[in-house]
Amino acid sequence: MDLNMITLGEKNMATAADGWPVWIPLIVGLAPGLVYWIIITGMKRRR
Repeated sequence: MDLNMITLGEKNMATAADGWPVWIPLIVGLAPGLVYWIIITGMKRRR
């Protein structure tokens, strides 16, 4: 994690490319929770 912070100041494009493997599981992990929340709020609004 420290290496990523150091390279962030030196190479922004490189760290953005290296960050994709971290962002993909994060988005995949949060997506079902977001969909679930939308369904719950949608159900509450219908009632």
